[in-house]
Amino acid sequence: MSPREANKGEHRAGGTDASSRHRPNGATARGALKSPMDIRAVVWDLASSLLLPTPQINITERMLRHLIVGGVATLLYLTLMVLLVEYLNMHPVLAACLAILILEVFYYTANWFWVHEPTLGHQSAIARYIVTTLVILGLNSGIMALTVDVLGLWYVWGLGAIVLIVPITNFLLNFYWVFR
Repeated sequence: MSPREANKGEHRAGGTDASSRHRPNGATARGALKSPMDIRAVVWDLASSLLLPTPQINITERMLRHLIVGGVATLLYLTLMVLLVEYLNMHPVLAACLAILILEVFYYTANWFWVHEPTLGHQSAIARYIVTTLVILGLNSGIMALTVDVLGLWYVWGLGAIVLIVPITNFLLNFYWVFR
């Protein structure tokens, strides 16, 4: 008999509940950890709650998921900026606009399927997301233009300001308006 079949049999017989089937060595949802294997169970529960789609997620998990998606998007954005500015000799403001437009496809998809629990259909959400993208594009290019063209600073200073301001703005717009 396979472990999966054994778990099904235990569940039917009342030996384990649905949440404990995935915990090794009898780890419990509540109470003290019984062994080093229980630590693995806790880590598994945390990782699976963050990485796998769930029917209902609380604001803390949603923010952690947003941080993960935002972190990946920020790394991709910075990589694109360096490639566009340093290797393709593109003006930093144009590079910032292009990088944001490229990343918004990834960002929308990740937010729709993993971070938020949208109550709107794609048609309504995508229309709102386009407006949000335009706001983020304006904020992003405005910060870069101010940094490079007005203040005459190196574009990396603008990237620093963008990384601090844009993700927070993006999360708030997405959470409270686009994917509500």
